[in-house]
Amino acid sequence: MATQNQETRVSLPLNPVATTSANQTGASVDMQGFDECRFTFVIGTAAATATAACNVQTGASTTAFQDILGATATSTGGADDGLIDIIINNATGQRFLRPVITNATTANIEYGGIVAVQSQARDHGTATTATTTGDLLAAAVYITNPGT
Repeated sequence: MATQNQETRVSLPLNPVATTSANQTGASVDMQGFDECRFTFVIGTAAATATAACNVQTGASTTAFQDILGATATSTGGADDGLIDIIINNATGQRFLRPVITNATTANIEYGGIVAVQSQARDHGTATTATTTGDLLAAAVYITNPGT
């Protein structure tokens, strides 16, 4: 599902997932034409011992990704059910972004999916490819938890 106007694009890189202990990898998001992307990770019911690390990766293609430094937030079981927002300014220089949830335990977690909202549309050029991992620093992490 994707919705778009001239300024923003909304997509669902990961559909809701029933309770599972498996890691989850969202679909890649093409940043061509946009300078920012907000990923909202919807964390549902989780076992008390569950720990989910939500992060965003970047890559020049849809086949090779690496973590963006500082673009990780963790939700721990029970108390942190809610939303985790990770906002990426595409200063990484890479064209594609991908959200990932790593379950650090074998405990079950329910996921409501991941929503991607691309913004700051631009009409100039295309994203270029970064050449060093030092370019992969630009990320602001905001964690919201409406349940507490």
